[in-house]
Amino acid sequence: MKKLFLIGIAALSVLSLATTRTSATKAKLPDAMLGDWCGQWGWQFPDDRAGHWWRTKDGVDSCGNRGGIHVRKDGWDYYRFGPQGSCKFTLIEFRRHGKFEDHIRPLVYDPEIKEYVKAKPTEIPPSDLYLIRATCKDKNETWYESYEVQTSDDWLLTSIVPAAHERGYDACAVVLKPPAEVTRDKDYNPDTWVSLREGPGTQYKKMKYRLREGDFLYLDTDVRPDKWVLVVGVPRLDGNMDDDKKTGYIYRKYILEFSCPEDQEAEGREPSLPPPSHVPQ
Repeated sequence: MKKLFLIGIAALSVLSLATTRTSATKAKLPDAMLGDWCGQWGWQFPDDRAGHWWRTKDGVDSCGNRGGIHVRKDGWDYYRFGPQGSCKFTLIEFRRHGKFEDHIRPLVYDPEIKEYVKAKPTEIPPSDLYLIRATCKDKNETWYESYEVQTSDDWLLTSIVPAAHERGYDACAVVLKPPAEVTRDKDYNPDTWVSLREGPGTQYKKMKYRLREGDFLYLDTDVRPDKWVLVVGVPRLDGNMDDDKKTGYIYRKYILEFSCPEDQEAEGREPSLPPPSHVPQ
């Protein structure tokens, strides 16, 4: 009920999403976290879904196929054979001090036993843990990120925010006005103009769930294949979010993503959606 109440409050706001997404920085990242980092090899952390980036002094262009990230005071930039997107922090929040168990220990090869074992911790203690929220853009699209970040042993760790992971979604969106090529179709119906699909592409079967302009969506942005994103809930169709949720993939061109109302509230902002003209009452 609280989620629906927050959505209702947000829909009444006349502030645009761009206006509400002002900086809410509460802390600063330590200097040791800034600079260039290269992506991990898959075998180094086989059972961990978090992002691991190792420190490089040769610049992100040296990261090759693994890709890299350049961390600034106010955001970070992704690279993989050139720029792949830039993010601006909307929140930096201190979570807790580092602990010994936070040491990052990739698998390394031990020639004596001829097996891969976890690396020994270095003498440098793990950094403090921070919560990061960011607005990101590339040439074609905008998306939002929520991570816990920490450095240790010359590695940068970026972990999905646990609360967002547990609740099953980490971003929200509304369905946009259909493009002209859709409205010109003789079978166009404004109440059912876009469908969720079983997979990330037009080659996948359309599902029975039909969406309309202004429909509110819950997203799992960790599942973001190319230009598609996974929808994990549609309140208008789901009713109670604890019941069976409507899930499927949607083309990101057809939606506007934003930080969910409860996350906006947690950042100290008045919950707000895009202008009411985009959200039918």
